[in-house]
Amino acid sequence: MEKDFLQKFLEEQLKNPEFKKVWEEGKEEFQQLKKQVEKKIEEQRPTVEQVAWVFQKLNEHLQEGGTFRYLIYDRMGFDEGDYWLLYSAGGMNISNAIFDSLIPDK
Repeated sequence: MEKDFLQKFLEEQLKNPEFKKVWEEGKEEFQQLKKQVEKKIEEQRPTVEQVAWVFQKLNEHLQEGGTFRYLIYDRMGFDEGDYWLLYSAGGMNISNAIFDSLIPDK
């Protein structure tokens, strides 16, 4: 229901030419940033120790639960400036998959 409301709201807002222009510019900027992140990730290969550390933190997250923000800020020690890179690399999807696995009957 909320998604339908948001979709209708967005469709209504997109009728405004100024809003539509800003929306399209934002989408384009998002895609450019996403490509930059993907390129940077491809250029850097972590060491086996770094990957093991990430697996350890994800395993703790699986055992103890928590939000994506908890995972990256508290468990992994990153700060707000790192959010976008970790999010765009799939961190939120991984965190949500872990969270979903902790819910019975899901």
